[in-house]
Amino acid sequence: MALAHAKEVMALPLEPWDKNFPKVLSTKTSVMASILTATTRVNDGALRRKNSDRIGQLLDEINRRDPVAEELFG
Repeated sequence: MALAHAKEVMALPLEPWDKNFPKVLSTKTSVMASILTATTRVNDGALRRKNSDRIGQLLDEINRRDPVAEELFG
């Protein structure tokens, strides 16, 4: 039911000259905040930038080539 209500609210026209403009804008803002909050709680990694560094790969390569590094870094 909440999702259906959110869809209805987001489908409302947002016309600055309408007397209900502040209420509609406020409601749409609240709905979007709720959706974003729920989305980040369910899938917190979806909105974050992916880590593309190669530190793990480089450490593995060093460990394979250098037995002393293996002792130091695991």
